[in-house]
Amino acid sequence: MLSAQFLNRYFMLIRSSLILVFLLSSLVVPAQDNLTELHRRADRFASCYGDQFYYGIHQLQAIGQTHRFWYSTRTPRGMEFFIIDAANQQLLPAFDAVRLAAELSKLTGREVHAYRLPFSSVRFNRELDSLFFEVDGTAYTCRLSDYLFHHKGTLNFLLIFSKQSSPII
Repeated sequence: MLSAQFLNRYFMLIRSSLILVFLLSSLVVPAQDNLTELHRRADRFASCYGDQFYYGIHQLQAIGQTHRFWYSTRTPRGMEFFIIDAANQQLLPAFDAVRLAAELSKLTGREVHAYRLPFSSVRFNRELDSLFFEVDGTAYTCRLSDYLFHHKGTLNFLLIFSKQSSPII
């Protein structure tokens, strides 16, 4: 038969375990509230200090069926675009942002800052000699050899583009 001392210890262990389970389960409900508050604090932190986070990759897109990718990142100067050539293990600026901003300013008639360009996504053709982007609902193409702009879809652009480079990717 089981001794009284053993049974007493056994019931004490069970009672202690039940009390512990009860206490821990009562902490779960406030933990959910705390988790929600932590998410709110994280969002406030991101909105206050997010502009000071540099060199994180914001977008990473393949360029057609090539070994090249473009990405954008925030730097101390502002937003910059780069091309990764995986085959040659090179990292290059995607375009001359200062020149692009100057030409885009002339075209739109309003000031455009090189590292605060009015677009966040771009596309390139296979040869990487043309850049495609959209500003305020208008699609543009920029030929990177001379930074000549065309409204995408105009007859002049289609004629120039079809003679000089591969189809859009």
